[in-house]
Amino acid sequence: MIRDADVYHLTPPPVHHDPTGWMALQYDGEQGQTVVLAYRLGQSEPQRTFTLRGKRAGERLPLTLEAEWRAAVVELPAQ
Repeated sequence: MIRDADVYHLTPPPVHHDPTGWMALQYDGEQGQTVVLAYRLGQSEPQRTFTLRGKRAGERLPLTLEAEWRAAVVELPAQ
């Protein structure tokens, strides 16, 4: 799905040296499905809500990652 998807950056790209905060990318597939890859980096809060773009523009996706340096993959079905 990711290979042919439209890609949206939901956050600015992190700095390369000692990144902090969160980083998230959204992939919208041709069949209407959406995948969000989110990463909790250093010195960040455990909860973050992302505003989606593309086919799901304006929808909000809350995420919680208890530990820093963790990733989440969220698959949203086609609408």
